[in-house]
Amino acid sequence: MKRREHALHNEMACDHLLACGQFNDWVITTAFYSALHFSHYELFPGTYNDAYHADFDSYFRAIPKRKMTKHAATLQLTGRHLPYYRQYCWLYSNCMSARYCDYRISAGKAAHARQLLDSIKSSLTKPV
Repeated sequence: MKRREHALHNEMACDHLLACGQFNDWVITTAFYSALHFSHYELFPGTYNDAYHADFDSYFRAIPKRKMTKHAATLQLTGRHLPYYRQYCWLYSNCMSARYCDYRISAGKAAHARQLLDSIKSSLTKPV
């Protein structure tokens, strides 16, 4: 439930920022983090690598010697188990770029990020 609520909170922030029209970098960022939390909500609890995990943190702790980042682990899980891997990757890549390379994002790109979040949300099998 915590992940779903966090996803919905970030989605509301995304909508607010999109309506404002001044912080398109944060539209993409909040869309991505909403998608991340929706993904964790959809995936857990679950059995991965022959072990049951109540939540993502349990899954991540089980990765030997932390061979990957939390983002990489989520990308891997999304690619293997969820139908929206391409949309998730777009949001991830553009979020990282907006946060660390160039914050000047067009309104069209921000609107596209919001559409991808809608697509991801509509793909969920658990109730939102």
